[in-house]
Amino acid sequence: MYDCAPQCALPADYFDVSITPFDPEFERQMELAEEGMKAYTTGIVRNHPFVDGKKRTAFMAAYVFLGSNGLRLVASEVEAVQFVTLLAASEIEESEFAAWLRANCQ
Repeated sequence: MYDCAPQCALPADYFDVSITPFDPEFERQMELAEEGMKAYTTGIVRNHPFVDGKKRTAFMAAYVFLGSNGLRLVASEVEAVQFVTLLAASEIEESEFAAWLRANCQ
């Protein structure tokens, strides 16, 4: 299918949604969530799976992925659009996108 497909596929039990910010495992949970969201978003925006709508689809996949793993994106809609657009255009690296995610997830 796409080059990233095996790396993007994460098992359903990859995350423990019962972990809270006060749990010692919370930092590890955040790292795993960031990796998953980064993989899904980058895979969709850079592999052109659709004629139109890849940035919207990538953002929604990431948003749903976060929510299903007990996290939420707190960035403004404008800022989210800006960062997904920069990622799609390869104007920022995946690591920069991941840093933005870390700063904007709760």
